[in-house]
Amino acid sequence: MPVEAASLVATDVAGVYGSLPAVLGPADVARAVGDAWAALKGVRAVDGMRQRVHSLDRVRFPVRGAAGRMRLAGEGDLALAGSWIRSFVRTTGLAGVRDPETRARQLVAARFLALWENRVPVSMAAFPARTRNTVRVGYVYTPDEHRRRGYATALVAQVSRHILDSGFRRCILYTDLANPTSNRIYHAIGYRPVQDVMDVNFA
Repeated sequence: MPVEAASLVATDVAGVYGSLPAVLGPADVARAVGDAWAALKGVRAVDGMRQRVHSLDRVRFPVRGAAGRMRLAGEGDLALAGSWIRSFVRTTGLAGVRDPETRARQLVAARFLALWENRVPVSMAAFPARTRNTVRVGYVYTPDEHRRRGYATALVAQVSRHILDSGFRRCILYTDLANPTSNRIYHAIGYRPVQDVMDVNFA
């Protein structure tokens, strides 16, 4: 998108939405749209998380598998899913999720939330956003007491295979550039960098 189009985009979007939590894109474009939106709406645009978009079209499973298995979350997991989404939002600073419990119900009802279970649930990942050919993996979260055991790596690998086996051509996900661990584990299962992007949040 040309930076020069920022004010036109902001004006057009303002005709549809009364408010936005944030915009996301390559840094120069995101800042330009953010500044244009802030001027229109009388809010303040603040630079947020820097992320990297990754793409995968073939899963490479970890050599050392984690104990347990993947399953789709059900009604009995709603309280846990809501709690974990709340923790995920708090940890990542993700804008736009104001009601984690409602988001959990939406994901579970659509069967877009998966859990890794090793006697008990130990990790989660969702795959809520999709186009004709692509699905985005997100909400990848493992509580502190279950980390460093390969659960998230195994779960994202299985979720990605589930997506590709469902007829989609590729999976994408976003990683926090400040978190080298997540960038490393996703690379290990076949995700490759596509584009660096940045949030511009509105205060």
